[in-house]
Amino acid sequence: MRRRDFPRLTAGLAAVGASTTAARRDGAPRVIVVGAGMAGLSAARHLGSLGIDVTVLEARDRVGGRIRTSRLWPDLPVDLGASWIHGAADNPLSAVARAAGLQTHRTSYDSYRLYVTARARAAGVHGYGTRRVDTVLREARRIARQSSPDLSLGAAIDLARPGLPPQSPLGIQLAFDLASNHTLEYGADPDDLSARYGDAAGYPSDGDDALLPGGYDRLAAAVGRGLAIRTGVTVVRVSQDDLGVTVVDAAGATMRADAVLVTVPLSLLKDAAIDFDPGLPGTTQQAIERIGFGLLDKQFLRFDEPFWPTDVDWLEHLDTDAANWPQWVSFAPFRRTPLLLAFTGGSTAWSTERRSDRAVVDDMLRALRSMFGRSVPRPRGWQITRWGNERYTRGGYSYNAAGMLPSDRRALAEPFGRVHFAGEATHVEHYGTVHGAYLSGLAAAQRIAVQVAT
Repeated sequence: MRRRDFPRLTAGLAAVGASTTAARRDGAPRVIVVGAGMAGLSAARHLGSLGIDVTVLEARDRVGGRIRTSRLWPDLPVDLGASWIHGAADNPLSAVARAAGLQTHRTSYDSYRLYVTARARAAGVHGYGTRRVDTVLREARRIARQSSPDLSLGAAIDLARPGLPPQSPLGIQLAFDLASNHTLEYGADPDDLSARYGDAAGYPSDGDDALLPGGYDRLAAAVGRGLAIRTGVTVVRVSQDDLGVTVVDAAGATMRADAVLVTVPLSLLKDAAIDFDPGLPGTTQQAIERIGFGLLDKQFLRFDEPFWPTDVDWLEHLDTDAANWPQWVSFAPFRRTPLLLAFTGGSTAWSTERRSDRAVVDDMLRALRSMFGRSVPRPRGWQITRWGNERYTRGGYSYNAAGMLPSDRRALAEPFGRVHFAGEATHVEHYGTVHGAYLSGLAAAQRIAVQVAT
């Protein structure tokens, strides 16, 4: 298990412990926020603290967006969406959690155990092959830097190692690395990720991440506490004129405001789920089209007793088929709970979503039995996500696709008159993360506050 080095996070923080709204005066500027994910909640909270009249409109029947905690098992909250506060020591969400009195538990990428399957060993694989794999990736990125136009990571690897047999030891190790550290990191296949920019997401610098045993939704609730939030409202149209903006929902109801902040997932913008009048500028539309939007799904299995080592956080499964459940998280070290979490990403996730729960569980059990023996029992229960089929998400989170530029994210964050955008997809460095969404909301709120005050 490896982890990239990330730059230190130095952005500001809006304190959750402070009042959510200042005393409002008659005629205060009015802002509508579309979406009650972390970007929308952080923006609305900051704007409210400045005395601005803010209403948050959310299509779902809950707040949090891609933060979703299941309480199907009353004694065991399960985060179906976002799970970790990455780089907890430097992450602004850690301060939010502390202010809200939320318990956290650190996990480490250095706490792992590798299992190499019998068929991988028969092919000559006995470990990660880190040095050889890194050599291939460095060569692929060197080729990509010298190429115009941008290459996908998959295409650059093909140029770096033309004709590499996929079932050779290096081919198997390289495929495993790509599956574990790229597809399950960004929710996209190597043939879709940019070779230049596809591995550029930043986490705060502290290496340990933190889970929230009580559920990540409590963090979203803390940021949203006291805000005017209307759930079950699907925005379908945003129009603007010289005097303000008009927001129209699916029922035909309208609202007027001085500005609007749109924080829906990038997938909805790609699908033109909201009609903008006038239409979006070419640079904004180009950014929407070029930034990638991937898929990462989670599969939880709950057992009566752990049959795996309970002193490590991560279990890795290196097989000749790189998509054969390569990464698992054990919840035993901190919850003493016999719960395992696996992931699917990219095209594998899309295909897995079309399978029944039982077929998926059976497939997971085959992988576990290759790791721990034939005595692995059937689970007492499971929970499986299908974010690609979720109406208001339609995928996971954004990634740097082949052919795009980091400046596309800045273009997406650029205001269009009185229409503003925020969300993880607008953050150049911390895209694909909750803290990236949180920070993007604060940045957008600052721009809106200046605009409506003039």
